[in-house]
Amino acid sequence: MSAPDSAPAREPADARGLPVTGTPSGPTTTKVVTIVFAFLIGIIAALVAFVVTRHLGAEPLAAMVSSCGAFVGGYYLMTHTAEKLGFL
Repeated sequence: MSAPDSAPAREPADARGLPVTGTPSGPTTTKVVTIVFAFLIGIIAALVAFVVTRHLGAEPLAAMVSSCGAFVGGYYLMTHTAEKLGFL
């Protein structure tokens, strides 16, 4: 008597031969790029706020405070908009 020829069921594999397990568990490229872009928008907003407030005659500490506020506002605005659009 011979054993039946039944091979075990294999999981689907990608082009590299690795098993496909569904959605990735880590952050996707779109999320990382969106967060980096939001960070850059915040830096640009802070720089513009600092230059404008110094040009208008504000003290360095006041210009720094306004640039920090602009950074937080720009970053929040960008991440909130990206979240509403479905990027985050």
